[in-house]
Amino acid sequence: MPAAETLPPAELPPLTPFRRLVLEADTVSQLLALDEPGYAGPDVRVLHAMLSGIHSEFGKYSEQRLAGPLSLHERQNLRIAARQAFKNPDVDSTSYRMDRAPRVQLWLREGAKLPAAEVRALPDEVPHRRRLQEEVSVETVTLWLEAIESEFGVTDFGAGTRRLPLDIVVFDSQPAYLQFAQDRLTLKPPKWSAGFYSAGWDVICAPTLESTSFAEVLRHEMFHAVQAHLAHGSLGVPWFAEGTAEWLDKAPPKAGTPATHSGFAAAARGHLRYLLEQGLAFNLAKFLALDLAAFYSEPELNYLIAYCFVDFLRAKEDLRKVYFDFWALMKDGMAPADAFYRSFGALDLPDVQRRFLAWLREIPLQQTPVRFTHDAPVDFKDLPLPPTLGGTPAAGKSGEIGAGWFQAIGKLKEAGFASAGAPGFIKGDYDLLIVACDNSESMGRPLNEATFDFEAFRRWLFSVRFAGTIKLTRASAGGESDEEVPPVILISLVESVITDRLDDFVAATGIKVGKELQKQINTGWEQFYLTTELLKSEPRRALCQYAAESVAWYWGVRQDRAGVVFIDFNTGRAIERENNQFRGDAIKSNSSPLARLFAKTASRQSPVGSDGADTDWWLGLSGITENGGDVLGKRAAIMFFTDGACSAGEFGQVETARDDVRYQMDMARLAERFGEYWRGAALDAAGRESVLQLFCLPGAQGQGLDELLKTVPQARLDDWTTRFKK
Repeated sequence: MPAAETLPPAELPPLTPFRRLVLEADTVSQLLALDEPGYAGPDVRVLHAMLSGIHSEFGKYSEQRLAGPLSLHERQNLRIAARQAFKNPDVDSTSYRMDRAPRVQLWLREGAKLPAAEVRALPDEVPHRRRLQEEVSVETVTLWLEAIESEFGVTDFGAGTRRLPLDIVVFDSQPAYLQFAQDRLTLKPPKWSAGFYSAGWDVICAPTLESTSFAEVLRHEMFHAVQAHLAHGSLGVPWFAEGTAEWLDKAPPKAGTPATHSGFAAAARGHLRYLLEQGLAFNLAKFLALDLAAFYSEPELNYLIAYCFVDFLRAKEDLRKVYFDFWALMKDGMAPADAFYRSFGALDLPDVQRRFLAWLREIPLQQTPVRFTHDAPVDFKDLPLPPTLGGTPAAGKSGEIGAGWFQAIGKLKEAGFASAGAPGFIKGDYDLLIVACDNSESMGRPLNEATFDFEAFRRWLFSVRFAGTIKLTRASAGGESDEEVPPVILISLVESVITDRLDDFVAATGIKVGKELQKQINTGWEQFYLTTELLKSEPRRALCQYAAESVAWYWGVRQDRAGVVFIDFNTGRAIERENNQFRGDAIKSNSSPLARLFAKTASRQSPVGSDGADTDWWLGLSGITENGGDVLGKRAAIMFFTDGACSAGEFGQVETARDDVRYQMDMARLAERFGEYWRGAALDAAGRESVLQLFCLPGAQGQGLDELLKTVPQARLDDWTTRFKK
């Protein structure tokens, strides 16, 4: 049979990544059905042009089919590839029942039904727990979208050059929702989540559940979709993003104007007042500066504060203007840190905090926690602790920890646990580990500062490593989901055992540690090869290696296929890579790829006599993002170590005319550029955010690393000078 004539690649209308996936699945299904009796779809030329137009890897099969019917072997390969890419769960358009409107489209998965509106409140369920189910249709969802836009600006959903509606995929169960997210979208929403908006796929996904108000979930995620389309950077301001989404989702708009549930608002204010009067420490300036990792590490507390603060801002005419000015600046493309400075920066924040606290006191105390969209469908404020930890029943009153992890962490801080006040380290599933380490002349010398507490440093190295081996969760009453205990708790647990302060830990957390686990911790501590004497004699660069190994083990980088990138920098830069797995027991990891990479680049130290002008931070930072093949599309755990100022290169303080003021301005400029590079490499991709941990050794404190926290929401700073001080 002669080969079919080819057509040029199809010129397709704008496609979101989600719609591209559906179109690709539809086209491949037609390609498979092409030679079946009764096929009435497009011919192979059209299918090939379509696959070419979306740059599909399945184009090779349509190209083979242009030459004639596929062989049995080729057809089998196509069927297997299609099943892996598009089946279980299916993604082609036949898998959905669609409700279309110009601006909104509901994609109902098989078996999914929109919840019926409830005509009365369930007993004792309003407003603290789930609110009433509301009518949900493309018409009502369109009205909600228009109400949000009336305040925040009109989006391109269903209009403009995009012309595509807001896509919302509805599932009949939470397992189906989680499976679709993981298998088809390569996302991992928390087991307890009630829905999400993915900026990467430009789609909302949510299951219909008895335990959630489905309408609230949709309104919440719709605001995030509006943010992504009008001011993407605002997604990195968690108090604004989540506080506003919660405020908008709590009640349907009245007469087209956004509103919140007045009963819920009063209960939320009353509960926050109750926590404050129970001793909760609150600093507004610090709260507004929380990055994503810090905000989501204590969601039950931070969502409450964010909701109440947004309600407060909107209630005060002068502050309402500032709130919308902040949004307008971000919508105009200004970086969130600069937008905050231009709007909220003009306010006296201590005075705003006093007004906020006085406003809270206008409402009666409310001891019962309120429920937010973030923690549906399981209200983990009520989750019991697991029955055992190390074989011994957990201590504490039922629900004590469930009232909020912040209570336990706060008590650990008050009790003097060093780990409770230290920067946390995220334990997650990362694709790549990147370590950038300064190799200046001073890094080759021991850390001989008289005030540095090497024993505390050694305890931290061990505690972080051992904590990475502990799995502690608390399960829901039905056992269908569980929540992992925060890293700070686990690290403090190990610290309490090796410092003989277990009773204080139990008193603060209500968690009793079994004898067997205590024995394992003590045995590991006795055998820990990094002695205080060794740490005192080792060069600073070796201390960086030990710290990087500890955090890598706790972070949970996939050790069985760990891609490791090492960036050595001073006045020059070298990048080395390894794909070999970590080996060891997570306590002694001296066979790790990091050990080999640190050793491989050790000879690249700055020449003797260059001290003071031998560190170019930009070489290390840009090395993180410039190698697109390493990081693009991946979730990376990144560590950056330095022990001095940025003294060389474009941003370096080498000219005598560059005083401290000019230097700090240059550091702000460096941070702004790195923030652009970070976003350009998609390291801030929603749902797959990378993490940047900055380690400030003695000598680097106050030299401008904190500027990076303003431009990279996923960055955190660990200052050893203040943390390991005698």
